Amino acid sequence: MFDGFFVVYTLQLIVAASIVNETCKRSSVMIHKAAAYGRHDRRVVKELGTFSYQLYHHTPKVSCRLFDLDWTLLYTMAGSFATYLVVLLQFDLANLNGI
Repeated sequence: MFDGFFVVYTLQLIVAASIVNETCKRSSVMIHKAAAYGRHDRRVVKELGTFSYQLYHHTPKVSCRLFDLDWTLLYTMAGSFATYLVVLLQFDLANLNGI
């Protein structure tokens, strides 16, 4: 039962983090468009351009300082689980053939 809660919690966290990551990417595009097409002071355009550049090249990501929380984390977890399962099945089949 606790494993199910953990899986649901992890999926909720990954979905929320992915939404935040996508929103950050879209906001960098919107800021760039505001700087490029809006009529602003020269200083405001420079600040918006710098902020847009920073967001575009270094997008904020939700992470726990060990790994980023996004869909690649889920794919990595599923791949690790499948590999571990294959290894266990190989050992189990080797034990059945030896008996």
